Amino acid sequence: MSDGSQAWQEQLITIAVATTDETISSLVQDGERWFLNRISVRNRTRQNSDVIVSLRRAGVDLILTEIQNLGDDIWSTFKAEDWVYGGQAVVVSWSDVQASDVLEVHISGRKRIERQRSKPSPIAG
Repeated sequence: MSDGSQAWQEQLITIAVATTDETISSLVQDGERWFLNRISVRNRTRQNSDVIVSLRRAGVDLILTEIQNLGDDIWSTFKAEDWVYGGQAVVVSWSDVQASDVLEVHISGRKRIERQRSKPSPIAG
């Protein structure tokens, strides 16, 4: 793209260890912002799992959507269209899963690095 952004795509797989679990994206670095376009989730192992998709910063989750009763090995896609800023990550919180369930998340969007303007150098007097 001519706007200086780069494609952002992540495929994340979590093997559940209990009846709830989390899948967490890469952390957006300071000075960057990523445009979240689409998130797809599935439980490869069993049906009726629930997920909450959120943005996390400093331990606080801002919920984007909730998806209930996922089908067995069937993708559910959410068109997010939101910015993710430095210090944030996308979090998918799973419930009604069983230990050893294979939980998969696909994230797509665009990354943009915000360049800081350099400060003028001081003029010696």
